[in-house]
Amino acid sequence: MDAQAFWAMVKAQAGVRHVVHHYVHAFLFEVFQSAGCNKVHTIPQRFARWILQKQDRARTNSLLLPRELVADMLTITPASAHAVLNQFVQERFIDYRNTVVEILNRTGLEAMACECYERVGLEWKKIAVKRQMRAP
Repeated sequence: MDAQAFWAMVKAQAGVRHVVHHYVHAFLFEVFQSAGCNKVHTIPQRFARWILQKQDRARTNSLLLPRELVADMLTITPASAHAVLNQFVQERFIDYRNTVVEILNRTGLEAMACECYERVGLEWKKIAVKRQMRAP
């Protein structure tokens, strides 16, 4: 569907407009929460939050995460990314081989993550609940 057709449908159908509105709200909430998180939480807390969010979306325990991507996403040096990956391997939260992260201990990651992970997750869950309530 091209953008023009999509926006025509959003304008014409209140249900679609409602879903888009809630999605945009949750997305912006996540962006702003992440910006604040990057200023106040430690690198390990931020990495745990980020990897949990990636797993939630991918719905798999194996994630392709080159060290350079980890560094870019956490706005740290590649050496710092290497250190945080090693820390999580040593703590047995993950296994890391050939750019692939295998999540071994989700509960441990959740305990390591800052409260931002839960806050953002609650916003996305609100959308799912509202969508279910509106379903025929």
